[in-house]
Amino acid sequence: MQVILKSAGLHLAVNAETAEELLNLAGVCRVLKIDHGHLRQLLHRGRSVSEALNYLVSKKGGE
Repeated sequence: MQVILKSAGLHLAVNAETAEELLNLAGVCRVLKIDHGHLRQLLHRGRSVSEALNYLVSKKGGE
Protein backbone atom coordinates (compact mmCIF):
# COMPACT_ATOMS: atom_id res chain seq x y z
CA MET A 1 0.00 0.00 0.00
CA GLN A 2 1.24 3.47 -0.75
CA VAL A 3 0.26 6.28 1.58
CA ILE A 4 0.47 9.85 0.37
CA LEU A 5 0.38 12.54 3.05
CA LYS A 6 0.03 15.73 1.05
CA SER A 7 0.06 17.98 4.11
CA ALA A 8 3.40 16.52 5.21
CA GLY A 9 4.78 16.20 1.67
CA LEU A 10 5.52 12.48 2.06
CA HIS A 11 4.95 9.44 -0.13
CA LEU A 12 5.28 6.21 1.88
CA ALA A 13 4.87 2.52 1.14
CA VAL A 14 3.59 0.95 4.37
CA ASN A 15 1.51 -1.94 5.59
CA ALA A 16 0.45 -2.99 9.07
CA GLU A 17 0.13 -6.74 8.79
CA THR A 18 3.32 -7.90 10.52
CA ALA A 19 5.22 -6.86 13.63
CA GLU A 20 8.15 -5.70 11.47
CA GLU A 21 5.88 -3.41 9.49
CA LEU A 22 4.43 -1.97 12.71
CA LEU A 23 7.97 -1.20 13.87
CA ASN A 24 8.54 0.61 10.59
CA LEU A 25 5.41 2.63 11.34
CA ALA A 26 7.03 3.68 14.62
CA GLY A 27 9.81 5.23 12.52
CA VAL A 28 7.25 6.95 10.32
CA CYS A 29 5.62 8.37 13.47
CA ARG A 30 8.97 9.77 14.62
CA VAL A 31 9.50 11.45 11.23
CA LEU A 32 5.98 12.92 11.28
CA LYS A 33 6.21 13.77 15.00
CA ILE A 34 2.98 11.97 15.81
CA ASP A 35 2.18 9.58 18.65
CA HIS A 36 2.84 5.94 17.73
CA GLY A 37 0.53 4.73 20.52
CA HIS A 38 -2.35 6.76 19.11
CA LEU A 39 -1.65 5.37 15.64
CA ARG A 40 -1.77 1.79 16.96
CA GLN A 41 -5.03 2.56 18.76
CA LEU A 42 -6.61 3.81 15.55
CA LEU A 43 -5.39 0.72 13.66
CA HIS A 44 -6.85 -1.61 16.28
CA ARG A 45 -10.17 0.25 16.01
CA GLY A 46 -10.33 -0.64 12.33
CA ARG A 47 -8.88 2.39 10.57
CA SER A 48 -6.52 1.78 7.67
CA VAL A 49 -2.91 2.90 7.92
CA SER A 50 -3.63 5.68 5.43
CA GLU A 51 -6.70 6.94 7.30
CA ALA A 52 -4.94 6.83 10.66
CA LEU A 53 -1.82 8.64 9.47
CA ASN A 54 -3.83 11.30 7.65
CA TYR A 55 -6.03 11.80 10.72
CA LEU A 56 -3.05 12.20 13.06
CA VAL A 57 -1.16 14.52 10.72
CA SER A 58 -4.22 16.72 10.20
CA LYS A 59 -4.90 16.74 13.95
CA LYS A 60 -1.30 17.77 14.64
CA GLY A 61 -1.63 20.63 12.18
CA GLY A 62 -4.75 21.88 13.95
CA GLU A 63 -3.16 22.04 17.39
